Amino acid sequence: MSALWVAFYSVRGGVGRSTNLTLSALELARRGHRVAVVDFDLESPGLDVLLARDKGQPSERVQHGVVDFLDARARGEPLGIEEIVIPLDLPGEYTGRLFLVPAGRCDDAYLSALDRLDLKQMYERSGLLNPVRQLRVELEETLDPDVVLIDSRTGYSDAALVTLFDLADAAVIVMVPDLQNVERLAPVLQRLVRSTRKPQVLLVANKCQLTPPGWRAVANIESRLRELVPVAEEEVDEVESPFLYKLPFLSEFTWVQRLLPPPVPSDALRQLASRLNTLVQERTRPPVPEQIPPLSHDSLGQRQEMLERLQFGSPSAEDDDKLLGTFVPTRNIQEALKPERWLVRGARGSGRTAVFRMLTERPLEARRYCPELVEWDIIPAHGRSDSVYQSGVSLHYALSVIASEKIIQETGATWECVWLMFSVVQAGRTLPTLVKTAIQREAARLLDSYENVRKSLHQLLAMGERVWMEEFRSLVPNDGSPGLMFVYDEVDNSHEWQYGTSTELSQRILNGLLNIWTTDDALALRNRMVPKILLREDIFNSTSEMFSRAWRLRDVQLRWEPGEIATCIVNRAGVDAKISSYMEMQGGKLRHFTPGHDRDLAVLFDERIGTGARRARTWQMANRRLVDADGRLFPSDFVRLAVSAQRLERKSPSPVRSFEPALISGTSVSKAFHEVSMNRVNRLARIIRRNEGDAPFLGSFRGLQSPFHEEELISRFVAAQGPKHSRNEKKEVAERVLLLLKRLGVIGEWADGRLFVAELYLQGLGVHRAGLKLPQDEPPESEV
Repeated sequence: MSALWVAFYSVRGGVGRSTNLTLSALELARRGHRVAVVDFDLESPGLDVLLARDKGQPSERVQHGVVDFLDARARGEPLGIEEIVIPLDLPGEYTGRLFLVPAGRCDDAYLSALDRLDLKQMYERSGLLNPVRQLRVELEETLDPDVVLIDSRTGYSDAALVTLFDLADAAVIVMVPDLQNVERLAPVLQRLVRSTRKPQVLLVANKCQLTPPGWRAVANIESRLRELVPVAEEEVDEVESPFLYKLPFLSEFTWVQRLLPPPVPSDALRQLASRLNTLVQERTRPPVPEQIPPLSHDSLGQRQEMLERLQFGSPSAEDDDKLLGTFVPTRNIQEALKPERWLVRGARGSGRTAVFRMLTERPLEARRYCPELVEWDIIPAHGRSDSVYQSGVSLHYALSVIASEKIIQETGATWECVWLMFSVVQAGRTLPTLVKTAIQREAARLLDSYENVRKSLHQLLAMGERVWMEEFRSLVPNDGSPGLMFVYDEVDNSHEWQYGTSTELSQRILNGLLNIWTTDDALALRNRMVPKILLREDIFNSTSEMFSRAWRLRDVQLRWEPGEIATCIVNRAGVDAKISSYMEMQGGKLRHFTPGHDRDLAVLFDERIGTGARRARTWQMANRRLVDADGRLFPSDFVRLAVSAQRLERKSPSPVRSFEPALISGTSVSKAFHEVSMNRVNRLARIIRRNEGDAPFLGSFRGLQSPFHEEELISRFVAAQGPKHSRNEKKEVAERVLLLLKRLGVIGEWADGRLFVAELYLQGLGVHRAGLKLPQDEPPESEV
């Protein structure tokens, strides 16, 4: 079935029509719908300012729009629908998608095209010869939206008539409660209720004053509407008045301008979105199970074979050779590859190592996904990669030696000096054509083998920071040569540097790296030499405010949306040619029931093939449960969930399915959550032991009811430490552990001041929550 088209119309401007459309679009996207927003207010466009703001320059992303499309098609020139659509980025809690079709780029060419536009003449053409009808058909075919929201022109214009009487399946009429609005709106309502299409009409009274005089004014307007449009109550009213939705006067427009995070919708606006959501569900035909033939004996054998062939890979970034092809096609990683992004920050498991490996191991492929990299030579300055171990002492090992053997104190060197030396040495190793200085040749000779590593490092660092800064500056490429990009990974893995649990030393090492790239010398070279530092989010947040401000101007945060993680899962599963063929074959049966982005998931996992809340139930369950306290999702957790669910399905196949050809049942996925949560908790236990010792802090959670008061958890942490220290000392340790758990996204703040445990960690920690039955398995004693 086609999408639901909803026109937002007002007879006068300034009543909040575009704002209400924007907030409705966000709420529908939050509920999992694919939403397209079309700016048909051609004489006064503005949705791109509301929705496509990018670095404060909303016009940069808008090149073509509705006016360009209609003008080109009217003159018989080709202009693809994909050239006028802008996919918009939304936060992780949004399970749907949002697309903007702007009116166009507001410049001289736009005004000329608008002047040529003649909608009346277009409607003299029949069927798909009409460019407006072409726009509707091609937009649905390309985007496969659930709902299309149209920002209509005000008044009695041709554009308003087109949106209301030709495009709209439903019309949201926005007004403010005054006589000017109601008198001018009456003819439009009278014509709508008599039209052949009879769109569903939803009246919205906006900017209502929450005072007795304000409500009396609304009541008077309602009475006047009944007099002017006697049929309006029958057609529009569901309770006792034509106004279904009375929105209070709120300064929500300011929040819409910021958009992220979006404002919390008011109750009335949420009711409007719920009504639109119901209309979308009613319009989309539900699946008819009888139309999907039951599996034959041969089909069951084929499904079992496909289940055996599934290759989800390993959640470990270091060991998975399919990692790069899985992660890079996503927007998240592509943004992190860009040269202007000096800092790539993200929580554990967010894909930072994928960026490092792509840049250092497959630079040609990285340049294909990010063409700007053609202008840069890539230097693997620190991190675990085959390219870092080209010859001699690895920099990772060298840092471990320096940190553990007090070479810094003996030589009087700084950590800035260490990082400058690393960068210079690795540039010489990576670029064979580099004209090397005597010092660089000596450094290469000293680090050529693992014999006398300590002595060699001692000698090199004794040269001092000034010498190494001069060597660093000598690396600047000549004009016309590619610039140098130094990539640093794993600079936050203090436990790998073999010097115990000193977070203070870890911070000094990190500050040394950040310092060398924020000096005046380095900033002066930023057009020819740039860093790319891949850093854990919690480590970056612990740096000084000065560093935070400077680096956030050039950073990108790896936060994954459900759609991007779905892409990763499908890519991993489809590495086998037979699996790809099977997904395509079985997905064909769902073409009339399931939006395109759900089909592959429906074949892989048991899904309820329907609309709205009933669509993709297994996937929605995973998105809801595999989230930390900060609302973050991680691809590694989803891969581990898929691997565990596949193993459970092979061990005990479930006969009950919503969609028979699905390879893995929802029951197996539900059981697999326990293993994923336990794995997270085991990793968490290792982090806490490195920082605060062996006290069983995580065992203190078992049996706790979430949410809970902070004092309750602190008292459990104090009791877990035993009698060795005083109560005050144990309380200090307990507070540090609690702070660490908050930083890692394990614990979050509840609305009433209490704390809660994130969904991702509930089962592993043995914490109870209302409505959730936890498995009875106890966590391993060695870890919790």
